[in-house]
Amino acid sequence: MSSRGTVVCLHGFPDGPATFDPLRELLECDGYEVVTPYLPGHHPTTTHTFATRRRQEGTLLAAANQLAEDYIAPLASGPAPIHLIGHDWGAILGFVLASRFSRYLTTYTSLAIPPLLDPVGGLVRHPAAILRFDYIAAFQVPLLGEQLLTSRLFLDRLARRWSPSLTLPPKLTDDVDARYADPSVRREVLAYYRAPFSPRELASTWRLLAAFPAVPTLVLHGDKDGCFPANSFPTAIASARRRTTTPLTLTSLPGVGHFPQLEAPAAVYLAWRKHVAATIAAVSPRTR
Repeated sequence: MSSRGTVVCLHGFPDGPATFDPLRELLECDGYEVVTPYLPGHHPTTTHTFATRRRQEGTLLAAANQLAEDYIAPLASGPAPIHLIGHDWGAILGFVLASRFSRYLTTYTSLAIPPLLDPVGGLVRHPAAILRFDYIAAFQVPLLGEQLLTSRLFLDRLARRWSPSLTLPPKLTDDVDARYADPSVRREVLAYYRAPFSPRELASTWRLLAAFPAVPTLVLHGDKDGCFPANSFPTAIASARRRTTTPLTLTSLPGVGHFPQLEAPAAVYLAWRKHVAATIAAVSPRTR
């Protein structure tokens, strides 16, 4: 483990660990060890184990527990801090991890996802946002969701809707194409989207979506994000601050869409370093 600490980065949809390559370079140059795993079920080597576990625990809880056991708890035996960064689905899981496994973490940073402490209320306050999630409705349809994940045209259009000025790098899209060609990966990727509407998982999933982060948290978003509307972030942060004493910081990046770690890695890195420095400065006087 690096003496400066370890940064665990969790990718989202429709991408993979390579989405963090530009940010990884900056973090490693600053002396941090960087860990970028696949989300549980998002790689053929993990689908069988994850499918069994999510049937027992529920999709989101199984994913969070698996990530904690494999990539976070093993690092906790060392003296250096552990920082968590999540994007999209990785950010949603990050909120769960920052709630349930806060004892292992020093900071949490969410990219492009606001706190979902009141997800239904957030949609009521921003009804136009519902139209942005039409693909989620399509994913609920058996066979249609699986077919859409095999369509490079669909995934490219979705990424461009979210970040109009971004072209996803070939390393990333080739990796997605290779993994999504596996039916078991498509099934497990869609399980994340279907869990909030599954009668068996509905209640537990929505409780986890409303998880309170228990470590200092930075929320970074682009003001051109075509997934979550920019004006929903201040509302979500204000709602969260009324319900938790955890320090929450919101930073908006001008001209950036849904993939800030690809579109503005330097700006993400600088905001993250400021967040980490402020957290350490706030803790240090109490530990002397």
